Amino acid sequence: MVGNISHQFKQPLNLINITLSNIKYCCREGGETDSGEILEGVKKIQECIRMVSETMDDFSNFLKPDASMTDFNILKEIRKAVGFLEDNIRIHSIRLDIDCPEDLIINGYCNEFCQCMINLLGNSCDCVSELPLKGRKVTVKAWREPGKNLVYIMVGNGGGPLSKEVLSRIFDPYFTTKSDKGGTGMGVYLTKQIIEQHFQGSICYKNNAETDDVECFIEIPMNQEAVR
Repeated sequence: MVGNISHQFKQPLNLINITLSNIKYCCREGGETDSGEILEGVKKIQECIRMVSETMDDFSNFLKPDASMTDFNILKEIRKAVGFLEDNIRIHSIRLDIDCPEDLIINGYCNEFCQCMINLLGNSCDCVSELPLKGRKVTVKAWREPGKNLVYIMVGNGGGPLSKEVLSRIFDPYFTTKSDKGGTGMGVYLTKQIIEQHFQGSICYKNNAETDDVECFIEIPMNQEAVR
């Protein structure tokens, strides 16, 4: 559990550090100060701090069956997750495509869903950040099939394909292909625990044979109360 908490704090703290560096650049000696970018950076830091606080609450309530669930908008939470990663996306010139209906609503743990999206999108960005510019693409798609009480989410990237060994171990705790970049192997593992235990859903990784992309597929019931 301590390792999980440490991993969940690492991403927002890294984002705070990057944002502070950007603010420092905006205030560089002898240059013009961009107050708009500074204010935007302050807002981003405040949001990161709020998320750390809410993550602490989430872990405190992780095993409590009466932790509150709410209706939330999938696209809004995906965009929120992207907002936390936008500096990384911009610095590495990553092309991000989002395909999600604006009215796709599910019932569940909103902040935990956002954290899952940050983990998956962050991993995808890391996978493509050193590829040639043409290959630096990340795709997010969410949809619902008529007549089914399920929401489907796909997060894909051009950093594939993954070997059979990696696919078979990708959800193992502490398994990582990014140890040289400080990867802990906990992000995908923890995301799987949240999707399965708190959303009663499923998650898997696949190689796209046509594009060689790596794609993570998630299935989540729209109404958590109905499956408990």
